[in-house]
Amino acid sequence: MLRNLKQQTKCLFTSKKYSLAIFIVCILYTISALPRLEISDLFKNIIIFGSLPALFYNFSSYNKSIFWLALTSILLQVISWAHALVYVPEFAKSSPDLKPLSSLFLFVLIAIWIDGSNLRRITLFSSFILSFVSTAFYDIYTNNSLSLALSGHRIDYGMHNAQFTSMLSVVVCILTVYVLAKLPGERKGVKLSLYALGSSVIAFALFSLYASQSRQVWLAVIVLLSLVPIVVVGTKHIRKLTIAYTLLAFVLFSVFQLESVRQRVLNESTVISTLIQGDLDNIPMTSVGIRVNSWLEASKWIAERPILGSDFNAISYVTRTAEKFQTEKLQGFGHLHNYYLEVWVAFGIVGLIFLAVFYREITVNVVNHHGKEERYLLYSFLIFWFIISMFESYNHKFLGLYVHTIILAGLYSLKVRKSN
Repeated sequence: MLRNLKQQTKCLFTSKKYSLAIFIVCILYTISALPRLEISDLFKNIIIFGSLPALFYNFSSYNKSIFWLALTSILLQVISWAHALVYVPEFAKSSPDLKPLSSLFLFVLIAIWIDGSNLRRITLFSSFILSFVSTAFYDIYTNNSLSLALSGHRIDYGMHNAQFTSMLSVVVCILTVYVLAKLPGERKGVKLSLYALGSSVIAFALFSLYASQSRQVWLAVIVLLSLVPIVVVGTKHIRKLTIAYTLLAFVLFSVFQLESVRQRVLNESTVISTLIQGDLDNIPMTSVGIRVNSWLEASKWIAERPILGSDFNAISYVTRTAEKFQTEKLQGFGHLHNYYLEVWVAFGIVGLIFLAVFYREITVNVVNHHGKEERYLLYSFLIFWFIISMFESYNHKFLGLYVHTIILAGLYSLKVRKSN
């Protein structure tokens, strides 16, 4: 009887119906994360606990590399905390914080339910796109943000802040291009309608990118666009490359002529001038200046404990204990606007090595299991993510982790690839 019960339990948790049920929860999490954070947290908890039986029964068929990395992340955070407890006990918490690096692995629990299915991957990405567009349109309806944007004001659709709106806009563009590239051979009329819908989404996302006015995201987009001609045309066709880059330069120059764009790009010229002159002691506390000053303060902490860091809790003390940040406006300022510096301060150079190994595992996995569309999607996302993370700690914020989780969940394959 006990054996029968065990067999029935296994059949339940490994059944197609159970897989579909948890996948639907994954979609609900994806759709609800932008408009209703508290609801998405509920779905996230269902995903976590609902995935445990699948891990238990199917673990032998999974690639173990990502799980070893997850365990390594926990160990690294404990070691960093213990190191801080010895050398800077005044900044260390009473117990280690295991979330900062471990949260990177939430995508694994969604990847279980994608299970290499193209249909489920496209459904997951489409639900992300739908969440962004519907949330933005709701904000346009309730807060008149479209009129504000058209009059030159910076908007964010209520998505944490404008930097995150810009980031989400670009990810929506990338995912929409991917979804359109993966459309099956439907009837011509249906396909044209889907292309028209996808083009409208891309146009709206580009408008949102302009209206949210985040310079670091614009920089990342320019880098990505500069790589597109090489990927599409190749390096051997010099004439075509020249034409492509001439057109790109013309488009960028035209965009720069917009008053709001030009002002946004040039209004930090004082800070840039101070940096060029090497006057690091008198950098103005503007938007860019705050970033640079926090990075300079972080370098002092890194120099003192470069190998194992000072624990995650120390990040907030970098600015709280810095003289330049002791104004009423900046008191309580607790992050460094640079994910990699935050990891270095918290977990030392060992933490940065861990990130390199983590993203190498992701890249190798996608290259070994997927075709060129998935590879291009991953490369585009990682280049974009690498650049913007130098100016904002996206992986330490909910919306950043949300994006990171959805993209990697759709691309990473847990099952061991069978050799022919």
